[in-house]
Amino acid sequence: MTQDNNQSFEKTLQTDRPQKWELLPDIELYMDQLLSYVNRQVSPIMRDQELTKSMVNNYIKQQIIPRPNGKRYTRQHIAELSYILMLKEILPIQQCKELFEQLKISDQVEASYEKFQTLLDHILSDVAEQFTEIDPDQIGTEALRFALISYATRRVALHLINQEKT
Repeated sequence: MTQDNNQSFEKTLQTDRPQKWELLPDIELYMDQLLSYVNRQVSPIMRDQELTKSMVNNYIKQQIIPRPNGKRYTRQHIAELSYILMLKEILPIQQCKELFEQLKISDQVEASYEKFQTLLDHILSDVAEQFTEIDPDQIGTEALRFALISYATRRVALHLINQEKT
């Protein structure tokens, strides 16, 4: 990796965050506006794919997010789809749904969103700091270390989500 690429990635880890609740649009959005907004909420280098219309429709069918008001989507949709866009990369969508239910996200949207942002900020800041300390001669070992941390924390998350069901 080049030095410029590393610096760009580090800056993204340190600074790119979804908008604060009060800065989310307070008007209802149509599907194309929603997709555009949510896909800008999560930096392209922080996700594997963009949110699509079929994904949104599937999340509605699976009752992961609420139905829109007619064809208009609210701040709640933006917040919940922002979570999903990040979480679906590490959790199966059914576990995302169960996690939303455990956290009662639909009942306390603003508070849940603010908690999500605070946790995300702390975690990304910590990871950015670790990233800056990587020895260029140990990139493979460091990539493996981060992959294994991801594996272990995913297993813990799944265990905790499944534990709530029993």
